[in-house]
Amino acid sequence: MESLSQDSILECQICFNYYSPRRRPKLLDCRHTCCSVCLTQMRTSQKEIRCPWCRGVTKLPAGFSVSQLPDDPEIITVIAIPHASEHTPVFIRLPSNGCYMLPLPVAKERALLPG
Repeated sequence: MESLSQDSILECQICFNYYSPRRRPKLLDCRHTCCSVCLTQMRTSQKEIRCPWCRGVTKLPAGFSVSQLPDDPEIITVIAIPHASEHTPVFIRLPSNGCYMLPLPVAKERALLPG
């Protein structure tokens, strides 16, 4: 089996976007993972999602949405850790038409994806 690189693990293998609070890594019953946006688009009925790799079926109870599927814990722990620095750049435009970057500290609880 071909192993995935660290960057590949952090991105949905359907749309190739990185996982984020909007594109949460959702775990199917077959143990494959893809983002919540792709799963919502792939959902063939209100009752199930079919895995694009193995065709395994993940049943969805009545009223159950894709957002209620479990997150992939291995990916969540990797993306919840701030990568390059403890600061998030903020760009502001000043009246002089110049653009300056101000580093702001990231609160540890804000670095985690919302539940």
